[in-house]
Amino acid sequence: MTLRLPDPRGSRAVLIGTSRYIDGKLPDLLAVRNNLEVLQELLTADASGSFSPQRCTVVQDATDPRSVCGTIREAAMTATDTLLVYFSGHGVLNEDLTELHLALTDTDESDLRWTSIPFQAVREIFETSPCPNKVLILDCCNSGQVLDSLMGIRATAGEAWRIRGTHILTSSARDLPSYAPPGERYTAFSGELIRLLRDGLPGRPELLTLSELYGPLSKALALNGYPEPRQQGSDGYARLGLVRNRAADRRVGTVPESHTGEAQTDTASRDTRGEEIRFGPNRTFARVRKWGIGLPIYLTLLVTIALNLQKGDTQDKSNDHLDLTNPHHWVAGLSFLSFIAVDWALGKRNPTDYSLVLRPGGLEVRYGASEHFSYPWHRVSRCWLRRKPATRLHGPRYDLMVRSLPGVFPHTALPNTPGPRQDDTEDTLRFADLRRLATTPEAVETALATYAGAAWTPSPNIAVHQTSISEAERVFTADRRVLATVGVLGTTVLCWQVPHLFVRPFETSVALLPLVIFALSLTAAWFATSRFIRPARLVVGAAGLTLTRGELEISYAWTEIERIGIVNWPRGARHLGLLAIRPSASAEGRVDRTNMLLPKLAPGCLTLCLLPEVTHHQQSLQAALSRFADKEQLAMPAEAWLRISAKAPKAPGVGVTLRGRQPAKVSAFIGMVLFVAPPMISTHLPSKADWGQVVDGLLLSPLFFLGLLAYFLTGRHHVSFHVGPTGITLSAFGRARLHIPWGDMDRVGVVTLSNPEENALVLWPRPGVVIPRSAWLPFRRRHGGLRILTLEKYRIKTSPEDMDQALARYAGRRHTQIALLR
Repeated sequence: MTLRLPDPRGSRAVLIGTSRYIDGKLPDLLAVRNNLEVLQELLTADASGSFSPQRCTVVQDATDPRSVCGTIREAAMTATDTLLVYFSGHGVLNEDLTELHLALTDTDESDLRWTSIPFQAVREIFETSPCPNKVLILDCCNSGQVLDSLMGIRATAGEAWRIRGTHILTSSARDLPSYAPPGERYTAFSGELIRLLRDGLPGRPELLTLSELYGPLSKALALNGYPEPRQQGSDGYARLGLVRNRAADRRVGTVPESHTGEAQTDTASRDTRGEEIRFGPNRTFARVRKWGIGLPIYLTLLVTIALNLQKGDTQDKSNDHLDLTNPHHWVAGLSFLSFIAVDWALGKRNPTDYSLVLRPGGLEVRYGASEHFSYPWHRVSRCWLRRKPATRLHGPRYDLMVRSLPGVFPHTALPNTPGPRQDDTEDTLRFADLRRLATTPEAVETALATYAGAAWTPSPNIAVHQTSISEAERVFTADRRVLATVGVLGTTVLCWQVPHLFVRPFETSVALLPLVIFALSLTAAWFATSRFIRPARLVVGAAGLTLTRGELEISYAWTEIERIGIVNWPRGARHLGLLAIRPSASAEGRVDRTNMLLPKLAPGCLTLCLLPEVTHHQQSLQAALSRFADKEQLAMPAEAWLRISAKAPKAPGVGVTLRGRQPAKVSAFIGMVLFVAPPMISTHLPSKADWGQVVDGLLLSPLFFLGLLAYFLTGRHHVSFHVGPTGITLSAFGRARLHIPWGDMDRVGVVTLSNPEENALVLWPRPGVVIPRSAWLPFRRRHGGLRILTLEKYRIKTSPEDMDQALARYAGRRHTQIALLR
């Protein structure tokens, strides 16, 4: 017989399960529901299944034996290739212990003949079926009773025949029970069968036959102390292929590869302790949804407000203020309130902070100030990604579906919010919409495979990214398409600026902006073109790192490197950073290869390359350095590399430095001033005066174009918080510093609230001590002390626990343990 899969067009499958029983003598088997659903998906999966979804029938908690037998008979008579019948539930013997009955929901042990399915009925259906291949899988007590009966060994003289082409797999031997362990997601037998079908068998053929599955299945059940399954077949049909082997490409003895692939580095941020995977929001999707719906409504309401105010002023010219007796003013006021209500409703429906978190303990959806929905894994029956087909207007949509265990109340969100919603199936939630996340279905599937365990059901059309653990090196090179785009844009700007420089020399001499634009465009075009023609290639491996740029090759072994790290230069643009190293004593005599146009580094350090030359994913390069370099060689984020001056380089300070950014309102205000003030001042200057043109060209126009750019690129919007042996130092705008010594403090600590946006550093000063104030850092009295700053407001990239640990290290007895206030 040629080994093949069943033909989906001529094969039928009937999956029968009973999880609920009215008879008190038969306990409920809630795990049977999981058996049916997962087996159905595994058997009908496009990638590995053998049956069509339309030809796989599930019968759950049936009450009428005749109806169930009719379903089996209809499938047996219409199947032309393969017939599969699966039953999971209680198996009951008759009074003389000679015949097995399959129990249904209404089964009464005192009347088995009319309330259950006698196995003799199933035997007769198999006997009369013209289907050449028949498979019977029984997961019930006393299931081994049917082997001799069905194959005809113990039958009477008149019934001594065999049902040709039949293979039987039972969960136990004759007169032995089957088990559904309490607290387990599946029954013992079906759970191991699901695991084998889902994970496959390394080193086995591409197609998994029943005979291939029997050995590992028996071994796994025996190791867990469960009864050994039984199988029996005729005419060699034990080699019938059931599903494709998902582990056919893995060799025996290999370690399963990690599921945390590189593909999620730019969409999923992983906790430094490796305890969770967090998928951030897709703010573009939220804003498009909000403004796509809200913009026509906003414009309509604004026009309504303007027209009614105009009509109201026209009718009553004596009043220049709102008149509540005027109906037009009433309509304008209601329209204004409607504007606020619509904006609030659309903001609630399309939040920009929607996120999904998966951790070893469970999964969670967060958005808004206090909206979060979480489920621990032990309360989840199964989770999977559901794909909705593409339409003419949009592509395929993926949803994270979660089904809770029986008895667990599903938590749903309020109407018109993006939280978990009840699906059509009972106890099933559409937990998360992947369109709202800045990630891919493959990354979410990888995270589910990492943390969900047995609750995860793989999606047949989504691949799980895997990274080989034996990879010897990582190669980084810039994307030439990006370089070509930058080169074309820079050349285009140059062609636009050249006529202004040579045709109007007087205007150019008094205007700084055209010269600056010309210089920036020339630099960008030259850099992109040169790197496109001679691309740089950085190889980071176990032996060291090698940089190749044209004919130039720079290589350092790890023994020749004392320090290595990434310098964020300019400080506000992390993608324009430098890869810097400090060679060890064994590498003395090397030529300082630092480009003369780049900033000077501390003595003994040199620049290896610019980050845009080799990659635009700083996290990937940092991960490669962390993997191959020793911990002692990796530079700390706060370590000083750049020279403040050529004579007195700044030495790295002792302590812990945490960095953040100014509040969004402060940055927006400063940006608005730099963006709006120069044009406003320029309009009030005398246009004909020569000095007005000079001031406008040399000061106002460059400030309008470069002021906002310089504010962010030079890191003026950053805030640093340093905890050291002498006290706490806060700095902002590059130079403004505020130092509070430990002697001025009575206590200091971190206070956390139930609202995650209120984690704050609180200082309790000593009696009689006045803490200095600053205009850029206003202190407020909270919790009996002074709230120095709020972690989320100042966007400090650390957790309250890490800040509390830094305070405990240097504050000594003044440190107050982290407190949670409700």
